[in-house]
Amino acid sequence: MTGAGEQLDPRVVWMSYLVTQLSQASRTHIPVNADAIGIEVNDSDVVVRFVMGEESTADLEAIDEIVWRFEELVGPLVSVETRIELGTGTRPTSATESFAWTFIRRPIDA
Repeated sequence: MTGAGEQLDPRVVWMSYLVTQLSQASRTHIPVNADAIGIEVNDSDVVVRFVMGEESTADLEAIDEIVWRFEELVGPLVSVETRIELGTGTRPTSATESFAWTFIRRPIDA
């Protein structure tokens, strides 16, 4: 928390805004085969990452819907790229100052 008179770092506020918008855009649209969804931010350039065990037509439709909704929420001044990573079988890495996960599938045996 910040004390009285202290201001938050604008990059942190921007990142939090974009994470929130991606979370909202993906509500009820998580692709069936998604292991994780994340966002990489470099000012107004954004990459939405989907880590997929495999992909189906329904998954691609869900991804298109999420990205479309996200673009509608953030407006035309944000450049959005989509990256799909298939069959990596690895757990997502930790979040950083410029990257955050908005969805990570729980392990089946958890």
